Amino acid sequence: MKTIKLKFDWTIEGLKKLHKNLSNSTYRPIQLTSQSFSSPDLPEVSWELRVELKRGEDNINVWLRQLGPNNSKGYGNTKYKIYSDSYASSDSIVDISESTHRVEDKEKLGFRSVNLNKLISNGSLYLYCEVEINCYDSNDNFKKNYQNIFEKGIFSDCVIKVRDEVIKAHRCILAQNSEVFKKMFEENDMLDVSQNAEITISDASPESVRVMLEFFYTGEIKAISESNVDDLFALAHKYKVEPLKYECEHFLSSKISGDWIAKPKPKIGPSGVPVVGHPPFHPCNPNPPDLDGKNILKYCKFICLYKAEILEKACTNYIRVIKNWFLKSKEWEDVKNKYPELAMKFLEIGYLEIGNNTNKYLNYPKY
Repeated sequence: MKTIKLKFDWTIEGLKKLHKNLSNSTYRPIQLTSQSFSSPDLPEVSWELRVELKRGEDNINVWLRQLGPNNSKGYGNTKYKIYSDSYASSDSIVDISESTHRVEDKEKLGFRSVNLNKLISNGSLYLYCEVEINCYDSNDNFKKNYQNIFEKGIFSDCVIKVRDEVIKAHRCILAQNSEVFKKMFEENDMLDVSQNAEITISDASPESVRVMLEFFYTGEIKAISESNVDDLFALAHKYKVEPLKYECEHFLSSKISGDWIAKPKPKIGPSGVPVVGHPPFHPCNPNPPDLDGKNILKYCKFICLYKAEILEKACTNYIRVIKNWFLKSKEWEDVKNKYPELAMKFLEIGYLEIGNNTNKYLNYPKY
């Protein structure tokens, strides 16, 4: 449970004059709306103050409007207080409305009709609003609970040995996320709940195994990086964890443009004026981009070894962009020698024209 508190002020200059000059032909009420305000801790909910004027009436209507959440499940009643500062006397604060224990319409929280002369100061209206809301994110709470179960090893019935480390886990979680683990438990007579199952993983680091297990428990990867993505990819393939494989492929795909495309270096012309050159991947640029041969070979290895279709598409689209240089590079020779079938695919794509739409092929989410 988290409590969020906000305070908002709204000044309406010349409201007295506006109210006085309402035309006789103005039959419908005029509504004025403040800017919306919200908290970064609860971005799906915002509020705005509203004032309504009617011709021939000394009173104005004031209320608070709440926008969101679309699903109110998990949110308590909003506490609020609306008041003004008339600056007309020592007791200048005028309370307009505040929340009660009753459930209210979010569209018109604290709706009140108040005499304008009690609120106005120097012809203007100075409104203030304080909001307090208790929010509860059931999904976040669910993840935290399972995170605690994993980190504390609560009622664990399985241990995973990775080098010198022992990690506690739960067979039901492993079996739910991996068919390999499920079959392992079934075939090796590991279903006896009275005995702890023991699994040894010798081809990965303890850190990478922990990241995979955390993904099993929470559905999220908080620590994916270039230092552990190779291990994670191998683990995802070995234990047939398709969602984890998907995350690894997207992470590597997002790195392709950053790793392989050189950043343009500013140049100063003879007159001292900066010269704007073509981007490194532009066909008109006479200088080829810097290619990281080690990475391109690694990605090709993943494509062939793990049938990484997302990564293959990312590499293919990249080669479309830089085919003018890539097909003449040493990196291309290495790809042909080590991965001839994949090289043939790239070669076919390399001669396809893509016009000027080069940027769209590099539009991957950044990590």
